[in-house]
Amino acid sequence: MILKGKYFALTTNAWTSIAKTGYVSCTVHFIDKDTWVLHNIVLGLFEKTGWSRAVDCMEYVENQMELYNLHYSCFCSD
Repeated sequence: MILKGKYFALTTNAWTSIAKTGYVSCTVHFIDKDTWVLHNIVLGLFEKTGWSRAVDCMEYVENQMELYNLHYSCFCSD
């Protein structure tokens, strides 16, 4: 509900712990149009095994978007 009608950006981050366990997170960022305050909300964090490919990251982000009912919008001019 917090993102309804707002423009937002999604980022992912991957890292490996000192115990050699891989993790990936997905964060949404948006600016409140009334206060101009930047907000960041972590949508998910999961343990990752094996190599990460770009397609794996996109699949993870799209799964998180679906989970939170977020959608792509395209503002393209012809």
